[in-house]
Order: sequence, then structure tokens, then C-alpha cells
Amino acid sequence: MDSVSQHEVMSQIERLEERIQRYPISALGIAALAGFVLAGGLRSKTGMTLLAFAGRIALRETTLGLVRNALGGNGHRHEPRASAAGATTAAFD
Repeated sequence: MDSVSQHEVMSQIERLEERIQRYPISALGIAALAGFVLAGGLRSKTGMTLLAFAGRIALRETTLGLVRNALGGNGHRHEPRASAAGATTAAFD
């Protein structure tokens, strides 16, 4: 097994810190899920129900994001622009 240098570890930690700063809500959700599982939340029916509910929400958001990206959206709102006829149309660049 290869040993990992201190520089590689620090690089990974810096990347993790950047992701946490960039996506704080996702990081909070992951931390909450890990705490829930480690604290034994999956042992009860209520815990399994809560996990299934959160999973459905996450799946829906992921699916919507994938569909938006597949249809050419990059997550940014498109501003309307004037057409040749003077009517306003959505800009899909």
C-alpha cells in the first residue's frame, strides 16, 4: 500500500474546505445524515421514514438539475430579449 505524503493530505483537506465553502447547505446535510446514521437513527421506524423522506427530496432535486442541464440550462436564469418583431422572447444561448 502506498504511503500518502503530508502534502497530498493537505491538498485534499484544502479541496474539502473549498467545497464546504462553496456548498454549505450540502455539507450541512451530509454532516447531519452522518450524525443521524452514527447515532442509530436507522434503528427505528421513524428514523427510516425520515431518511426515506429526505432521500425523495434529494432525488427530486438531483433529477431536476440533471434535466435542466440536459436541456441546455446551466443553472442561470435567462433574461428576456427583444425579437425582430419587437416581442420579448426568452434567450436560450
